[in-house]
Amino acid sequence: MILIPLMLVIVIFSAGCLETSFGVVEYSYPLLNIEITNSGEETDAYVQVTVFDLADFRQIEIGKYVEDIHLKTGSNMVSVPVKLKKGDYKLYIYLIENNERKVAEIRDIGVE
Repeated sequence: MILIPLMLVIVIFSAGCLETSFGVVEYSYPLLNIEITNSGEETDAYVQVTVFDLADFRQIEIGKYVEDIHLKTGSNMVSVPVKLKKGDYKLYIYLIENNERKVAEIRDIGVE
């Protein structure tokens, strides 16, 4: 009986939290292109990407990259200058607005 009210509270508090999300993430030398969908109002924010090289069964941080952006309502494409060699990488991608992390995702990419 207590499970239904608890689930309702969770749904109410999480409503509207997913105004922004990451879409396709692709690398095209020398840019990491990140699609961001914003269903809220226009806003200024920044994207932070931490890149880890996955060579030799290890995960080694090779850099942090930050790009200031202006998000329009709808689909946005953000390009972050990053020089990557051929290989496999793990990306920690954050969208930060008003000094608060709004979205965070971990993505794996391969560069050929």
